[in-house]
Amino acid sequence: MQSWDGLRLGLLALGYQKVLWLHLHCITHGVYRLGLPEEQEQYLCPVCQQGCKVSVLAEGFTKQALPFAPGLIDSPLPRWWVARIGRDEEGLEKPRASEYRPDRHKRKARAVAAAAMAAD
Repeated sequence: MQSWDGLRLGLLALGYQKVLWLHLHCITHGVYRLGLPEEQEQYLCPVCQQGCKVSVLAEGFTKQALPFAPGLIDSPLPRWWVARIGRDEEGLEKPRASEYRPDRHKRKARAVAAAAMAAD
C-alpha cells in the first residue's frame, strides 16, 4: 500500500494541484462551499466582503483552475431565529405545568372521594 505522502507527490508530478474544501459561514448571506488552493489569513463573503468563519471540510487534488466559484449551499437563518439565539433565556423562569394546566388526576380523585363520602 502506498503512503499518502508518496501519493501526494505523485499527483503533484502529474499536474494536479492541492485544493482545500471549505464551508464559509456568512451571517447575512448563508453558507458557501469553496475550493481554494491554500489556507488564507482572512476569509471574506463573496457577496458582502465581510469577514466570515470557515469550516475546513477536506483536502484533495484537482486539475481544474482554482479557486472554484463559491456555491451557496444553505440560505441564512431568518432574523427572528437569529434574535432568539442572541437572547439570554437562561435566567428566565419557566412556568411549572400546574400553573397553566389543571391536573386532571387530582380533579378526578377529588370527584371519586366526594362521591364515596356522599354514598356513606
